[in-house]
Amino acid sequence: MSKIIISCKNCGREKYHNAKGLCRTCYKKLNGRIIICKDCGNTEKHEAFNLCRKCYLKWKSKTILGVLNNIYNNMKYRSKLNKRKKILTKKQFLSFAATSNFNDLFLTWKNSNYKFKYHPSIDRINNKKGYVKGNLQFLTCSENTKKKLDDDVDNGHRIKMIKDNKIYYFSSMKSCSRFLNKSQEYTRHIIEKYITSSLNITELIKVSQQEYKNNLYLDPTL
Repeated sequence: MSKIIISCKNCGREKYHNAKGLCRTCYKKLNGRIIICKDCGNTEKHEAFNLCRKCYLKWKSKTILGVLNNIYNNMKYRSKLNKRKKILTKKQFLSFAATSNFNDLFLTWKNSNYKFKYHPSIDRINNKKGYVKGNLQFLTCSENTKKKLDDDVDNGHRIKMIKDNKIYYFSSMKSCSRFLNKSQEYTRHIIEKYITSSLNITELIKVSQQEYKNNLYLDPTL
């Protein structure tokens, strides 16, 4: 039986047909239940709820449990990074969230059409202590950033950007990258002059914390 040459539904290349409208490489890569994702419309391996993995994780990150899981994973990462041994168990953390203002913050974030500055975040009341009982509170990302400004040393990681003849300031490379919808590596490469941006950015530099605080009103994420 002769093989049929098709235009693969996944990669679009002219190749021999393997199964389900896919070439051998794509079928092997997407082995499992193949669907057309109801969100992005791509032909991908099914993850859940008729969504591909990327869209499923994006959807999950906007659920209460998804947000809490991400916050707790970040807590564990920071504790390990700063060599703090004491941290709430996940069960204790979820119990704390259930009796706190987390649900109110989550609804505010949802009603704002998921604007980052309203995203719930965890804050240590006393930064010298770890993520322990009695030292935690939920704040929006905007409130958390403003609070940290009083505690942080001048680490030179505040960002100034001039784009389309407008001046912006950011509290971190991460928030700047999120505003540009680019990776942190892309932002860092522009700052370090490795690449030239095609986004009408005429200046992107690190500035002192004092300069950032003096121009706080120009931070679009707050």
